[in-house]
Amino acid sequence: MLKEDAGRLIACCDNCPVKLDMGPVMAARARSRAPSPSAWVTIDGDLHYCPNCSSQVTLALLAKRAGAHRRDPLTSGAHTRAL
Repeated sequence: MLKEDAGRLIACCDNCPVKLDMGPVMAARARSRAPSPSAWVTIDGDLHYCPNCSSQVTLALLAKRAGAHRRDPLTSGAHTRAL
């Protein structure tokens, strides 16, 4: 997760207590368009894994997270048209 503390942007691993100080909030956000530092894995913008924990991210976890936000095309109404 990313959080602000005393004007600094801190990346926190969601699996262990590792924290990374990314610098002043405005500078860190302007420097990088990506919401997490390199070598960190971000899933859906809300889960962050440090380089040590990123090996635990599996395809099953990625598929589960991706499926949780996908619209069902049969029930969303996107496939119907007015005749």
